[in-house]
Parts: sequence; C-alpha cells; structure tokens
Amino acid sequence: MSFRNYELMFIVRPDAGNDVARERAAFYGNLVEELGGDVAEVDEWGTRRLAYEIDDFHEGFYVILDFSANEDITREVDRRMKLDDTIMRLMLIKQED
Repeated sequence: MSFRNYELMFIVRPDAGNDVARERAAFYGNLVEELGGDVAEVDEWGTRRLAYEIDDFHEGFYVILDFSANEDITREVDRRMKLDDTIMRLMLIKQED
C-alpha cells in the first residue's frame, strides 16, 4: 500500500486539562510514527469555543496532526482514538494529491 497525506483534527475534553491534551497530541503523533507513518506537523490550537455544545461542554482543546500513512495505519489510529475517553470529536481527512 502506498502512503497518502492526511490531516487529523481532534478535540480533547476541556476537563482533561491542557497538559493531558498536549500528551494526547504527542501520543498520537508518536503512534503514527511507531506504526510506520511520517508525521509532518502537530499543531496545537489550544482551547477554543465549540461551534455547538458537545457532551455539555462549550470549549475543547483543538489539535491538528498532518501526516502521511497507508490505510492500515489510519484505521488503527482512528480505532484507538474512538476508544479514548479524552477525545470528544475527531475528523480524519485524506488530502488531495
């Protein structure tokens, strides 16, 4: 399988704290690399107001992760993030070539 470029945006629960949010950003960046992908950039936007309420929260810690990987890697990252209680929302986008 060939590598494609992806952008992963996720929002960490505000009650987890900024330190935990930064740890999650580092964890998922390292996970992509451990699985064989290449991380181009991890951009921590910090705490921002949500467009709409999610689980009674009005804010969340936003992280953008740009990386290249194959489908097996993206499936595993997506699976693990969906099991992570600190992640409120995530969106994985395949970039155009």
